[in-house]
Order: sequence, then C-alpha cells, then structure tokens
Amino acid sequence: MSSISTAQRDAEAARLRSKGMSYRDIATEMSCNVASAHRAVQRALARIPLDAVEDLRQIEGERLENLWLVACEIALNGSNSDRQLRAVDRCLAIMERKARLFGLDAPTRNVVSVITEDVIDTEIARLEAEIAQLDKS
Repeated sequence: MSSISTAQRDAEAARLRSKGMSYRDIATEMSCNVASAHRAVQRALARIPLDAVEDLRQIEGERLENLWLVACEIALNGSNSDRQLRAVDRCLAIMERKARLFGLDAPTRNVVSVITEDVIDTEIARLEAEIAQLDKS
C-alpha cells in the first residue's frame, strides 16, 4: 500500500473514531482487523500538529463535561436509588477520564523491591546467628 493510500486510510479511521465509533466498528467498516484499525487511528493522530491536539483535547473535554452534566443530574435528583448509583458510577468514570485527558492526576510512584541471592544469604546468616545465640542461652 502506498504512503498516500495509507495516509488516506488512516485519516478515514481517525474520522470514524472522532464520530465515536469503536475500533471494532472501524475495523468492520474498513474491512480490517481491530489492531489495524487502532494502528491507523494512532498513526493519524501522530500526524496532527500539537496545536490541533490541544484543540481536540478541548473538544473531548467539552464532550465529557456534557456527559457528566447528564449523569450528575440523575445522580443528584433521580428517584430510583439503583439508577442514581449507576449515575454516580458514570460520573466517577467521566471524572477519571477527564483527569487522564488533562493530566490532572499526580504520577503514581511504584516501589519495587528485588530480592537477590545476596539478600537471601544475608538474611539466612542473620537467622543462623540468632538461632545460635538462642542455643547458647
């Protein structure tokens, strides 16, 4: 496939995604697999200038805000408690998505402990010394 036809397919995939279609639906529409549809959208997005990305982020933020307003109205004023609880869950999910979109969440710090043979040997020696000390008592 030429780079022009690839760019056109990528643009079409991105257009379909911007209409709210899932990657599975895009794949069906474009007669490809889901992974190819995803890659096409990602390639198209990578070609978008940074200013346009900020504009798209703003548009997506507005869409999320509109959805949040609907869910929030149900969560706060609904008469069916089960429906209200589902709306609260939707509100929280939308808020999480907005936080990721705008980078509002603080980075998560992950601490990884690695146990090496040296650490194990040191601990065994310490325990042996402790046992020997107890045997002397």
